[in-house]
Amino acid sequence: MCETELQVINCIITYDSKHVVCISTNEQNLKCQIQEYSLLTNQQKFCLSVEGKYIVMDQIEQNIPEGSIMCVPYNDNGALRTLVFDNTGDIIDTLNINEICDIDEGSKPIFGFQNPLITACFNQKDDIYFQAFHRV
Repeated sequence: MCETELQVINCIITYDSKHVVCISTNEQNLKCQIQEYSLLTNQQKFCLSVEGKYIVMDQIEQNIPEGSIMCVPYNDNGALRTLVFDNTGDIIDTLNINEICDIDEGSKPIFGFQNPLITACFNQKDDIYFQAFHRV
């Protein structure tokens, strides 16, 4: 089960309008959770936890038009990642953006700023595109 003392950062309604997906974090940014709830029953569908050194995430994207696959890009103290999962909460992959782009972990999140310096989106073929800010 998910912890309740975490602060909600962002929420989306799924494309089928049946669920809400939320990102929440603790005060120290050591843990983030992605939770999905049914809008019909108010029951939690799944909870995914991500722990690290200093995690910042704020965006939830879903594939077009089904919303059956989602991704959340995040920054863990310079380690840029994108968590990819389906609408049942099964993790499909965790993409290591630093490795894919051959960049170092110098793009640390800005303290007090809830932007992870990375975004993502799906195209019509379910390909994931991402954009990352790399500090030199």
